[in-house]
Amino acid sequence: MAFDTEQQPPPYVPPAPSPAPPATFTYAPSGGGRRLSGRVIGMVAAVAVVGAAAFAGITMRGGDDPAPAAVQTAPKPKPKAAAKPVGLTKDPQKIKAALKDLATAEESYATDNDGMYTTSMTKLRAEGLPAHEGVRLRVHRADKAGYCISAGGAERVVVYFDSVTGYAGPKSCA
Repeated sequence: MAFDTEQQPPPYVPPAPSPAPPATFTYAPSGGGRRLSGRVIGMVAAVAVVGAAAFAGITMRGGDDPAPAAVQTAPKPKPKAAAKPVGLTKDPQKIKAALKDLATAEESYATDNDGMYTTSMTKLRAEGLPAHEGVRLRVHRADKAGYCISAGGAERVVVYFDSVTGYAGPKSCA
């Protein structure tokens, strides 16, 4: 068909979009295709409900009930803060003073017990070992020959003392 020179072709009008067909979910035993079973859809719906309930602060309660019931839970009260323990010291002079007191208590105990040293802190306190806040005291070895003790503070500052060799320093004598 030929156009006259005076006639213009009609303007292009795109076709109207057709409505999408409704989604169909059917059971496909062969596993092929993109169809989902009713069980999968039910599970997805259940997960969505539980997720929405969790987002809203509602917990689901199940058990012997025929259907779970939504229960609003109150926020748990925060526990009261316990008394903070005394922190360990960073002062090397306090650590050395505590170590000297521990050595003095060991020597005092040995004097009263036929030259035998002890690992018992209770017995050493009975010999006059004072309390040292912020310092960790420990007896690593004690026998008739001598003892190995340590005093520790914060940041892994530990000083050891060996009565047999006379060593005092950061390396263990245990």
